[in-house]
Order: sequence, then structure tokens, then C-alpha cells
Amino acid sequence: MIKILIASHDRMASGMKASAEFFTGPCDRLMAIDAYTDEQDFEKQIRNYLAKQNDAEQILFLSDLYGGSVNQIMARVMSERKNIQLISGFNFSLLLELMEWNEAYLSEAQLDIMIEQARQSMSRVILKESEAEAFF
Repeated sequence: MIKILIASHDRMASGMKASAEFFTGPCDRLMAIDAYTDEQDFEKQIRNYLAKQNDAEQILFLSDLYGGSVNQIMARVMSERKNIQLISGFNFSLLLELMEWNEAYLSEAQLDIMIEQARQSMSRVILKESEAEAFF
């Protein structure tokens, strides 16, 4: 099974984890780290997480913001290990899809498909007056 580590500035990571588990139930493959909320060293938290993982397991890092400090630190740590992939700017749809993945391995091609589907799940909702009552 793939492991998923969500990390974000402040408490977005734990919020996303809690919301996802509301829908799926507890998931032992999912971990969240809220960076910069206390005096803990964020990079050390990631390294401690990885120290507890099997080297053969595939790990997905999900970060909140491309190029942000959380993303940069995750990229640096990822470069030291070959079984980690990093996705920045993830959304809730992608997280749920990844949590439902039950195979031992997720190919780059399948991950790219999931990312594209998650991108497409975002849209601005525009209701015509006649549709508003039916929508709600």
C-alpha cells in the first residue's frame, strides 16, 4: 500500500486529514504534519516519519503550495530517497482518490491521471435563477 504524508503551513494538513477520514474512516496510511505551528523542526518531523517507514514502500508527499518552504523542504528530503513522489497544490478530490487506491504501487502515469482529474474537479458554480431552487 502507498503511504501518504500531507504537510502544510499552519493547520491545513491536519484539517484535510480529518475531513478525508470523515468520509473514508480512519486511515493508517495517512499522516499529516502541520508546519510552523510550534517549535518543532519541520524537516526533522519528516525525517522521523520516514525513519518509521519501510524503504520499499511508495510514499506520496502532498504539500500545500508549490515553491513554499514546506514544498522546498519536502523536495530536498524526497531527493534522498527514490520511492517518494511530491505533489504540490493538491486538493481534497486528489486526497480522497489517493486514499481509495488499494494497490501496492501507483505508477507515474496513473498518478498523472489522478492529478488531472483532480484539476478538472474544480469549477466555479454558476446557477441560473431557474436552477437555483433545484440545486439547493
